[in-house]
Amino acid sequence: MANKLWTFINKLDKSTEAGKVNWEQTAEDGVYQASFPDYSVRIFTREGVEGGSLDYVLQILDQGATVIEETSDPELARESDVGTQESFTRMRSLYKNARSRAMGTAQAIEKLMKSLNALDDDDNVPF
Repeated sequence: MANKLWTFINKLDKSTEAGKVNWEQTAEDGVYQASFPDYSVRIFTREGVEGGSLDYVLQILDQGATVIEETSDPELARESDVGTQESFTRMRSLYKNARSRAMGTAQAIEKLMKSLNALDDDDNVPF
């Protein structure tokens, strides 16, 4: 099961990065959710078992919002053919991509760039 979950996480991250998955903020700070027909996926961080570190956690929920599967980057590394660094890197990437989509980071950067470009255009106005 862990290897199937790993395959799903990879596909989800790549689809998120490509802008194909719509992530939203939840009522809980730092928890992001994507809805699909019949199921939803959440990703968030929590303090790791070994104090001081963060674990990235992915949950799959059914239509009634019951968690039917949960994994973290350390669990994936222990239970699948994936190494510790690889599972951490992929889960961190998924979290960052989900957060960026949910927060509208790309749109914010685009608007900021337009503002900066307008400032540059103002510099070219002869006085």
